[in-house]
Formats: sequence, C-alpha cells, structure tokens
Amino acid sequence: MFLFSLAWASPSFPAVVAEELAMPCTPSCILCHETVAGGTGTATQDFAGTCMSAGMMVADDASMAAALAQIEADGTDTDGDGTPDIEELRLGMNPNPGGEDFCATAQPQYGCFQGSAILLGALVGASLRRRGTLRSCSSRSSPARCPTRRPPSSKT
Repeated sequence: MFLFSLAWASPSFPAVVAEELAMPCTPSCILCHETVAGGTGTATQDFAGTCMSAGMMVADDASMAAALAQIEADGTDTDGDGTPDIEELRLGMNPNPGGEDFCATAQPQYGCFQGSAILLGALVGASLRRRGTLRSCSSRSSPARCPTRRPPSSKT
C-alpha cells in the first residue's frame, strides 16, 4: 500500500477513465485518492494499487489507458465482489471495497487536485491586488494607470 500512496495527482485521469470505458459519468478522485480533492500522496485506494500493478504511471494518460485494458484482460476484481473492476466502472460503480457509486456522488469540476491550484491562484491574485502589486484595468481606467490600454482615438 505504501508504494502507491506516494503517487502524484493526475488531473486528467478521471476523464481518461470515463472516456476509455464510456462511463455514464466521470468518476470522482476517490477512485484512487482518499478524498474527492485528490492531491499528492493520497492515492491510497485499492484501485490505485491495481492500476499501478497493471502499468499505470503517474501523469501519463496513455499508461492509464493501457492499465485499464490490462485490468480488463486480467478480469481483475479489486473489491472481490464477483464483478470485474472494468464492468463496475462502465456501470458507474466504484471497484474499491465499500466504495460509493460514482454517478451518485459529486462530480469533479477540474480533475483531481486542479481545484486546489485554481483556489491558490485566486488567493494569490486577490492578495497581490490588495497590496497594489496587481492592478485591474477596466474601460474606465486611465491610460496612465494601464499602459497597455490605448487612449481613445479622436475621429475628425
């Protein structure tokens, strides 16, 4: 379990899984991660280990697609419920032991770990704007304040 808990976030993996398997919805990050937010070092779900054992490499969409094909060929059943993982995923179900079905839970908006990066960017921007380091320019701002804005042209 320790080996796959070191995995980095791969924001595109939920969409890759959904597309490759023609799922009815995009799985949440809990397919592999501890929480819906995902994040570095949180890929501790059993299915994350199944994917890594099948050849999935961090941040490599092609390796995720190949791992899914291998999992299907092997008929892997991570949670041992008698239904192969790929069949469960195609039905929008979670192949992890005790996992909640994906189509019944909140869907990721930006992929695993992306929401944190967007929030961080917004917070940094707001902080810089408050400190005066980053100024917003609008149509009402003077050209001196926003040097990239051209003054209105005078038509004669």
